[in-house]
Amino acid sequence: MGNTADFNKKFTGRGFSIDARYRGFKPLRIGGSFSYVDFQEKRDTTFEYGNATLGGMQVRETAASTLTGYVGVAWDKGKHAIPYLRVGIGPSRVWQRVDVGVSRFISESWHFAVVPELGVELPLRRCMILIAARYNFIAAGGDTPTQSFMNFSAGVGFE
Repeated sequence: MGNTADFNKKFTGRGFSIDARYRGFKPLRIGGSFSYVDFQEKRDTTFEYGNATLGGMQVRETAASTLTGYVGVAWDKGKHAIPYLRVGIGPSRVWQRVDVGVSRFISESWHFAVVPELGVELPLRRCMILIAARYNFIAAGGDTPTQSFMNFSAGVGFE
């Protein structure tokens, strides 16, 4: 989405997240999350670097690592599916690379991130299936413009 899609146009399935949740304040939930996502694309185009315009076959990569603390609410009235909504905030490291021929251009910077998430927990005996959609908004900073992208995830949680 936005500047992220302008730099890397392809969808990726590469990434992971590790979450910790405390569910003791019903219906509130608090916790933390670490996530990593990597977008990579190969294309023939031009781009500006400083005062120069470079063109040719390029490999472009954007990687984002985000560490957020969050608060959320869960509607756990039913026993089969528990929908939840949460919002996380925290730092994010954005790393971008462009390879053109034998030249490599790298940009790395730290930013502030806001990460709302909508999901559902499907409880089993001592674990649960988690399905979620997460929007990542990473504010502009340094030479890196605002980054935004969606994560769709499925995972397993343990009590």
